[in-house]
Amino acid sequence: WVKRCQYQYKLYQEGKPSNLNAEKIQMLDDMGMVWKRRADSWNDRFQDLVAFKEKHGHLNVSPELDNSLSDWVRHQRTHWKKYLADPMQSILTLEQVTQLESIGLELNLRSSKWQQRLEELREFKRVHGHTMVPYKYPNNQQLSSWCTTQRRFYTRLKNGKSSLLTHERVEELKD
Repeated sequence: WVKRCQYQYKLYQEGKPSNLNAEKIQMLDDMGMVWKRRADSWNDRFQDLVAFKEKHGHLNVSPELDNSLSDWVRHQRTHWKKYLADPMQSILTLEQVTQLESIGLELNLRSSKWQQRLEELREFKRVHGHTMVPYKYPNNQQLSSWCTTQRRFYTRLKNGKSSLLTHERVEELKD
């Protein structure tokens, strides 16, 4: 119930339709309602992440560099996925998601890895004049495996079966 109230309060603050009004909010305030759980600790960890980026020049926080911050970043990605599915089921707010994106944190690692492999494929084409990366390409086995997977996904997509390859990505591959 408290979590629902907090979500409705967040909607109210953003000027969106909410089950709460000023009178209900005042009543809950009078009872000692805590509207923003974890907000202060979240901001502290966010500032730690900003400091990490300033020190290291990137946001790839590995457990070896900072185990606690690495866990926090992993949890932000998990909560971002929940936020996309249903904002009410996530402890992240739109403002927090925006803050994470504003400093360049890649929340969708799959998309990031896919884009990285696409750039590697473009470089392969620039060097070799084609995109037929050999099955066991010794210079970049990850690219080789990725290409094999994309071909398999493309075949499934062409045959009307479920595929993780989207039509948008097919267009990117054609470029």
